[in-house]
Amino acid sequence: MDVLQIGSISINLSCLVLTLPLVFQAKGNETTHVSNGSMLVEEEVIEVPAQEKEEEHDILSEQIIFNKPDENVARHIKPLYISAHMDGVPVNRVLVDNGAAVNVIPYFMLRNLGKNSKDLVYTDVTISDFTGGVSKSKGVLPVALTVGSKTSMSAFFVVDSSATYNALLGRDWIRSSWCVPFSLHQRLIFWNRGKTEVVYADNRPFLANSNMVEARYYDEDVGTICFFGMDRQVRPRGITACNKPTLAKYVVDEVCNELLRPTAIIPYRPQEELKIEELL
Repeated sequence: MDVLQIGSISINLSCLVLTLPLVFQAKGNETTHVSNGSMLVEEEVIEVPAQEKEEEHDILSEQIIFNKPDENVARHIKPLYISAHMDGVPVNRVLVDNGAAVNVIPYFMLRNLGKNSKDLVYTDVTISDFTGGVSKSKGVLPVALTVGSKTSMSAFFVVDSSATYNALLGRDWIRSSWCVPFSLHQRLIFWNRGKTEVVYADNRPFLANSNMVEARYYDEDVGTICFFGMDRQVRPRGITACNKPTLAKYVVDEVCNELLRPTAIIPYRPQEELKIEELL
């Protein structure tokens, strides 16, 4: 018989290659039994290749889980400043900012890095800030940037700026480095050669005597902006950027002022001049 009938499927046995339907395909880690009449042939176990198992393990090891921070810890408005090395020179106050498209470095930092205008690559790109102001870039500085244990060649646009940061890392570096910045947790995470690496932010990047405004962000009594107090139209009386303990003091003071405030205003009327009569 040259034809094998399986249900409604007819298979020609005169060919040298026999192809079975996909329904008979063996699955991974599945034990198959092949019978010949009443005899049971040796069992065959199909195993997943070791490489596939390692890849699956790598995917699991790359997962990152963050616990919800304590409410008091989360109530801050700190920017994300880290320390890095630029061409081997240690640099602090490196701002990681998702709102910036490119990497920026102030012109005064060239001398700190031992560079000058001759080290810049010409460009006619203009840089705009969040207020809409536009400034011409002086050029692009190629730098071997090291963050944590990862080093990459990065392009920094040099601008005349009085910014408080020494360097700014924008989305250009963030995306190319597979980096995920967390300003809430004050750290950033990136993938380095298939493994995750955590870089923690600087706790005190500014000194109070030199950068008083920026240093205030790191005070414990400074937090997110909140409304406090209510007027007679149930509208907030003001705002504060204080944490809850300090905010509670504002609320208590406001309640005390409300209790002591008179409910009626009586206009002052001068009394008639008193007449003093002498008694004889």
